Amino acid sequence: MSSTNQLANVQAWISSSPLRVSVVPRRGKRNNCEETLGISETTVLGTITNYTGGIVCCDGTLRMFGGDNEYGRSVADINNLEDFRPRTLPGLLLIADDIYGGLFGINCGAFTENSGGVYYIPPEKCACEALDMVHSQFVEWCLTRDIRRFFETPRSMLSACGVTSAQFNMTIDASPPLWMAPSDAVRTAKLGDANTLLRVKAGAVSVVFGV
Repeated sequence: MSSTNQLANVQAWISSSPLRVSVVPRRGKRNNCEETLGISETTVLGTITNYTGGIVCCDGTLRMFGGDNEYGRSVADINNLEDFRPRTLPGLLLIADDIYGGLFGINCGAFTENSGGVYYIPPEKCACEALDMVHSQFVEWCLTRDIRRFFETPRSMLSACGVTSAQFNMTIDASPPLWMAPSDAVRTAKLGDANTLLRVKAGAVSVVFGV
């Protein structure tokens, strides 16, 4: 499929979304998908990387990483890529996060099975859960479905904290973290730097999986 068709697909999915979607502007044309990821823009990931700085969907809850943007939250920045390989979480190319601290990634060596499959690391766990879809299916699912119920667990765990939304570069910073205490623990929450909190969570997951 051509890059034009993939761009048209992404635009159509955005237009048909039942929930609010916004596109983060891309900054310049450097660090395209071929240079940073070694993939073509005929893929959905390549299209998002080359034409956007990211996509925010599900009424602001889920943030997909794209190309260079003013926040330092491109797919290349987030993954600290070296020779197309992610170093933030080796074997898992992080492609999105959510405002609660959950991470989404493509299996590129973390697991022997399901290569190319998308996995979710929930805010309340240091575990990878297979979503049984590849990246293009994941993007279509995020943009064309009402997926608010998917985030019901972290939302309910933080319901008493008073923080319910975050900008693209911010994440809800719970104390204690959702993955470090029982669901019924007394918590406080504030907004924190999304990149910092992502790396803390990725580091904890790395320790659990020994990568």
